[in-house]
Amino acid sequence: MLDVRKSILPLRLIFWGALLCIIDITFTITTNGQGFQLDIFDDTVGTILIAFGVSRLASMQVHRKYTSVMRFVQTIAILSILDSIRAHFVTPLPNELIIIINLFQIIMLAAIISFIIAMRWFCDKAGLVMSSRSWRTSKFLFIWIYLFPLGIWYLISIVATAISKPFSIDLGLAWPFLLPVLFLLFVILLIPFIHLFITTSRMMREARKASQDL
Repeated sequence: MLDVRKSILPLRLIFWGALLCIIDITFTITTNGQGFQLDIFDDTVGTILIAFGVSRLASMQVHRKYTSVMRFVQTIAILSILDSIRAHFVTPLPNELIIIINLFQIIMLAAIISFIIAMRWFCDKAGLVMSSRSWRTSKFLFIWIYLFPLGIWYLISIVATAISKPFSIDLGLAWPFLLPVLFLLFVILLIPFIHLFITTSRMMREARKASQDL
């Protein structure tokens, strides 16, 4: 039988790790021509917490598909630690590395959705009905608000970098009138992450309640 109590701590690590990654207050320090970013809420610490949480969840026996998907998510979570360390150093990057980074961003989006699917499988196996429904909604939001729009954006950036023609949009004098639209877009982009936090909290509460009923 699946011990849902073991999921509470990993979910808590993922919750706080993701929060550290989203809250971004950064200062750039430059010495001898080299730049270094000082992040008050360090993304590297956040990615380490996420990787630990994912690794703990990946070790839990749900079924074979769950294990395979979580191994993929675990690999990307570990690689994201290295990417967050790289992001601290503000240096010009060769086009080849920029393309690799953009490709990795697309893979990270796929890993987030894979994690959401795996958590729904976990909830179905553990009988956490409300959490399973909530994960389904999270998957819908991430696919349609993040995967498709940002995936297309990253692909455009990859093509532009490959042909050495940077992609840019000149708004000219129109930019003040677009501020409400940009603000609305910012709010929309927050919705999947807000719902992800709600879903994670709901799963922790439901798992805690289920463990108390055992």
